[in-house]
Amino acid sequence: MRAISFSLVMILWLVACGQQKPSLPPLPKTPADTRLFDMQREELQRAKGVEKTLQQQSQAQQQAVDQQSQ
Repeated sequence: MRAISFSLVMILWLVACGQQKPSLPPLPKTPADTRLFDMQREELQRAKGVEKTLQQQSQAQQQAVDQQSQ
């Protein structure tokens, strides 16, 4: 009797665990989400501009050092 009860419980447990829950539909984008991504994109572009400026200054400084050492 115990073996049958145990088997029945195991079968029910496996069946219950094997079921997939329906996935929720994606949330609609809100204006706040769009604004957040726009702000992040602007900050990234600004950081790229700063990086370019620093590279140009570094290159100019290296050229000045090279000219002075000749």
